[in-house]
Amino acid sequence: ARTKLLSSGRVLVSLGQGSQGRIVVAPELAGDPDGFWEGAKLRFREPSGTSPRPVQVVGFRSGRLELDQPLSAGVATSGAAGIGAELDAGLEAPVLAVRRLLGIAAGAPLPQLRVRLGTTKGTNALLTRSGAKTALAITAPLEDLLLIGDQTRPDLFALAIHRPPPLAEVVVGIRERLAADGSVLQALDREQARRGLEHAKQAGCTSLAICLMHAYVEPRHELQLQELAREVGFAHVSRSSELAPLIEIVPRAQTAVVDAYLSPIVREYLQRLVTQLGGPSQVQMWVMTSGGGLVAWHEYFGKDSILSGPAGGVAALRHLAQQQAPLNSQGRPLELIGLDMGGTSTDVCRVSGEHGLQYESTKAGVRIFTPTLPIETVASGGGSVCWFDGVSLRVGPHSAGASPGPACYGQGGPLTITDLNVYLNRIPAEQFPFPIDFPAVEDRLGQLLQETHHVLGFDHPAELARGFRRIANEQMAAAVRTVSIAQGVDPRSQTLV
Repeated sequence: ARTKLLSSGRVLVSLGQGSQGRIVVAPELAGDPDGFWEGAKLRFREPSGTSPRPVQVVGFRSGRLELDQPLSAGVATSGAAGIGAELDAGLEAPVLAVRRLLGIAAGAPLPQLRVRLGTTKGTNALLTRSGAKTALAITAPLEDLLLIGDQTRPDLFALAIHRPPPLAEVVVGIRERLAADGSVLQALDREQARRGLEHAKQAGCTSLAICLMHAYVEPRHELQLQELAREVGFAHVSRSSELAPLIEIVPRAQTAVVDAYLSPIVREYLQRLVTQLGGPSQVQMWVMTSGGGLVAWHEYFGKDSILSGPAGGVAALRHLAQQQAPLNSQGRPLELIGLDMGGTSTDVCRVSGEHGLQYESTKAGVRIFTPTLPIETVASGGGSVCWFDGVSLRVGPHSAGASPGPACYGQGGPLTITDLNVYLNRIPAEQFPFPIDFPAVEDRLGQLLQETHHVLGFDHPAELARGFRRIANEQMAAAVRTVSIAQGVDPRSQTLV
């Protein structure tokens, strides 16, 4: 059995014929048991385009919602046309999905559950730079280590290299030093370290990454610093000696920072899921790692979440290649290129007879040491925001998310790739489970046309839409080149899935 929801946990419905007074007819909900949606909030947009206003659902039977107040006159008169609405039960999407599949309302207890979860929480937070505010504690005087980085050039022939800024907003130099064999050359200065950590905490940092020289051999100073960080009040601490106990300090520090940046977001999300599913005694939940394995939710690290969602797709592709046609026309193992265009990103991979992992990779401009499947991720999803930076058109990395979503969803969202495809009639409007807001798309395109006309010379919104769409396509095509041509593989011999 399967069900489909927005990642926000909300359900989009249309107000059907017979919606009037305090009654809303929602055909999409006809399969849900009576009482399922009681207590939920219904948000809809007035025909005038004003902000959504929520109303409470006090009764639900046979796909009919009873509200705590009557519909406004504007919504009631538009009911026959199927005005869009958004139903929010206050649950995370996987929890609501489980309850809908089992037919159990929010107030009733769930049975014992075993859950396998793939999540893009970490991926999206890294792509959109929306992780926890993070500090880095590193051996002095190496405070500029991640700013300097190494000699890697992302574009060999570019005259000006633009590196993404480090994820850590505050860097604390720690007075200590171990020798290469782990012996102590300079003991940890606890008072100086405490002052530095307190400064980072006062600057608003809630998560701390620790990377000290030669800690991969002897972690004693990192452990002492972790203890100090707990006393100072950091909610999360990531130690490089635990996450990536390897000699290279630059990727070790980068891995610790990525983990500190993502772990609070991911673990808070997993904790909410477990709580809403009945608590640890009621649910056994395993989460997919970037390497394609499953880990118990309470042992899950943020650094392993970057490719959690797409990793399941790679496993599915490998199974598909084995089941459908183990050999191609030349008698060799079938090779596939998988392309998954989601809401925030597009994930591309190549599946052949080899089942190798990458132990060092760069994702969203960040280098990390952790087992990952060979997946290329670019910020070109359906919800990627199309904008103008004053010089050129840009697509992503920001995303409209599930709420408010693309402009055509009628929730006040920005212009996205989905809006372009709707406007250019590449996605039939009738395929959506709710009415499409065409005027909102035209309005966003009109605003951007005015902004860009004096620079780019577009005369019609369709030209602008096609321009944005070409950029998005090129970003996705570049990802396909990365997993094929850049590795010496001719994509013409591959099968696209």
